[in-house]
Parts: sequence; structure tokens; C-alpha cells
Amino acid sequence: MRKVENKILIALITITLLFLNYHLIFSVITPLIAPSGFLDQFIFLEIMVTFTGLHTLFALGTFVSSRTFQKDQLTLFFLVASLSTPTLYLLLNVSYLSGINISNMFVFVCFIFLIDFLKKDFKGNIVKRYYKILVDPFYLSDEGMPF
Repeated sequence: MRKVENKILIALITITLLFLNYHLIFSVITPLIAPSGFLDQFIFLEIMVTFTGLHTLFALGTFVSSRTFQKDQLTLFFLVASLSTPTLYLLLNVSYLSGINISNMFVFVCFIFLIDFLKKDFKGNIVKRYYKILVDPFYLSDEGMPF
């Protein structure tokens, strides 16, 4: 494996383990010791951690299934799940997210940064290269990755 693939694999494993530990702590341990209503303050954090964790869980499945000699259907399933499951999760929680008191200017600035991030093309778009590395085990990336 190349250095970029190692970095992505380590990041996916780390974030997936953090996601699982977060849900273990906040689902099993904290309700036993915290007063009722304590976890209501952490709903936004839970939504963001679950959103990121769902993507990394299925992205890790995509990475592993593309490196093992499985059928391409399994890799395609994990790839579609890594994109659609977090999106579906956000859509199911849109009522809560719309009720949060966030400045419109903050949302606008974040949206502009997101568009700029996806639009930039320095030696290939980062998002496109990330998905190529996840899916293609023979993707040659000696040019260097920006992360």
C-alpha cells in the first residue's frame, strides 16, 4: 500500500473506533450515572458524530472489500451506502437541525467554504481522489496527496 492509502486506512479505522466508543459511552454508560435530561444538551454533537461515523463505517467497508478479492457488487454496495446512509440520517434529523439557533451568516460562510472545497482542482479534486482510492486498489497516486 502507498502512503496515501495507509493514511486513509488509519483515519477510517480511527474515526470508526471513535464513533463506536462514543455510542457505547453515551448509550450504555452515561444514562446509568447521569441525571435525566443531561444528554439533551448533546443532541447536535450526537448527530454530527453519527453522520461522520456512518460514512466512515461504510467507507472502511468499501476500502476493505475493494482490496480483498470480493465481487464488485459488494464494493459498490458499500460505496453507495457510504454516501446515502449519512445523507438519509441528516434528512431524518432535519427537523432538529432546522430548529437550532445558528446565525444565517455562519451557515452561508460554511456553504461557501464547502462549495470552494469541492470546486478546487489542485492536482485533482480531493473528494474524487478519496473515492478513487477507496474503490480502486490499483489507483496509482505517486503525485502526492494534499493530506
